Amino acid sequence: MSDRRRPRAVRRVGEPIEAFNERARWGRFDEFAIAFAADLDRKYAPGTAGQYRSDINVMLLPTLGDMWLTECDAHSLDLVLSELDGRTLRQEAAIRTLGSMATWAVNERRWPTDTPAFGGPEYRRARRRNLRAAAPAKRNEKIHVRHCPTIDDAVELAGALELEARNRYTIDRHTARQIGQVPVVQLLTGTRIAETFALQKASFSADLSTVHVHAQFHRRGTQLGNQPPVAPPKYGTMRTAVVWEWAAELLEETVDSAEQHLFPRASGRGRWIDTWEKLCRKVRVDLGYRWPLHYHRHAYVTTNLAPAEDGGYGRSIPDVATWVGDLPSTIVDTYWHPGQAHPSGWSRWRPGRPTGRDDGSGRPGGPTP
Repeated sequence: MSDRRRPRAVRRVGEPIEAFNERARWGRFDEFAIAFAADLDRKYAPGTAGQYRSDINVMLLPTLGDMWLTECDAHSLDLVLSELDGRTLRQEAAIRTLGSMATWAVNERRWPTDTPAFGGPEYRRARRRNLRAAAPAKRNEKIHVRHCPTIDDAVELAGALELEARNRYTIDRHTARQIGQVPVVQLLTGTRIAETFALQKASFSADLSTVHVHAQFHRRGTQLGNQPPVAPPKYGTMRTAVVWEWAAELLEETVDSAEQHLFPRASGRGRWIDTWEKLCRKVRVDLGYRWPLHYHRHAYVTTNLAPAEDGGYGRSIPDVATWVGDLPSTIVDTYWHPGQAHPSGWSRWRPGRPTGRDDGSGRPGGPTP
């Protein structure tokens, strides 16, 4: 975080002069981070100061660097957590660092009074509690199917998203339904959320048995009209993933009714994926939905790895790694797989969880006794 010349604020089209002056007065997050980092050695031990600097460089500046402080509210925190989705320890570290920055800013009077710093202390504490509640029971415990949402959970979230989209935006029923299906498609394809948003009708095979992941939504790219900015998938891992046979029925309407992109833009304002994530955040809170979005991807992985008696398919680690664009070593380090002891507290017959029984649908997770 080296010093650099203060960026010149440019008044936006239609922006009130008072708002422009306030934005220009407080500056951008990267300037604020430089000032905070310069004061760390006075307040903290060298090890703590170094950790804060590392967190700022690695986790915060890439997402918030060019954001104005007057815009660093709850949504800015959500953007950071979204970029770190599925990595609970890093998410908690980001919240902790932003909280320290907010406290310092208030004490030094370096924060706009009308903007709750990164959502305010209560909001940050609530997000941290939710992360801990949704994470696996033990930090050293590998992710198992019991830690993940089922397809029924994802369908419930999809219905709530569709209803909220229709209430919030002036869109037709079809568009609202497509938007709501994001968590279902993510669970059935094992894609990262940015990859899910880049899926097209042509990404799926004719019989919906496979999906080709060729791109991801580019958060910093230029959005032109209704064309989302895209980039290669994470690590450049273009791949073809297997879709479970029973999933075709759930995907059919979403894929067949799409014109090109599976998920149309909900609003003419804001970035495609950011608008949806704000919508999803509200719905998840209202619904009491305990899983981060990345856990839909975890559900795909764990269901493929788990044996039939645990409600899965017993697929090999190399195959699953290829389908989700990860290294086999990452799969081994992150997920429970056959040959290991079951996670603590695991019971095969858990209401609302995969059971391994066949209910005649051909999909895992039949009725519990």
